[in-house]
Amino acid sequence: MTISSNLIPELLADAPRPLINAQAEIIFAEDQLLYHYRGKKGEHQYKVISPSAVKLAFDHQEEDSGWLSSNVVRLGKMGDRHWLIQVHPPQRYTLTLLLDSQFRPVDQERVTLTIPLPGFVLFAIEAQVYLWAIKQSFEPTISLYQPPLPNAASNGLLCFGQNEKPFANSQTIDRIWQTWWEGLFNSHQTNGKSKQSEDIRWQLWKIANSTKRKYPLNDLCPCTWKTCDEACHAILNHSPHSWQL
Repeated sequence: MTISSNLIPELLADAPRPLINAQAEIIFAEDQLLYHYRGKKGEHQYKVISPSAVKLAFDHQEEDSGWLSSNVVRLGKMGDRHWLIQVHPPQRYTLTLLLDSQFRPVDQERVTLTIPLPGFVLFAIEAQVYLWAIKQSFEPTISLYQPPLPNAASNGLLCFGQNEKPFANSQTIDRIWQTWWEGLFNSHQTNGKSKQSEDIRWQLWKIANSTKRKYPLNDLCPCTWKTCDEACHAILNHSPHSWQL
């Protein structure tokens, strides 16, 4: 597609343009979008428009999320960045812990545990994945706690190490969840996850070798953000806490 030679001088002019050859223009003015056009009598007209109106005018591609997992409670898109929220009820999980000098309950390199864990909220946006523990049934204002697991920051940002995972969207979110549990959990970010044990791995070991059928919720430690609403707002608006390990 080529630009008409008659249109080029007008494109190079400062806004607002005379609209002699151009039919209309959109002007970005601070935090507003102005639609500039000529009326039926040739008079200049200005109208404040919303970003969604611009998107609707230019985006003629159909979008279909495909069939969603039953535990997806919310999804959205910011530009070309997809984000999703999943809720997982309390259940038993199997995970493999790497052993080191600070955590060696048995004389081997790794140990696999099957253990009851609390409910979780998973928030994924592009390559960033957050995990938060919850004590009750999910609602947007529910209190968040740090997941009682290694390799998770105090704000819930997960470190997958060398495990490759796809960017988040409605068709990849289940694979991301599976990849997390299939990874090897090491000594990174093991502190501050339990009120009973300085290293969360020891707490996981104790529970796995006990008769407990549920994770002790009173042992969970608060997250950086108080509620799910607050966390989502901070991440989507690029809070300084949201992208740091």
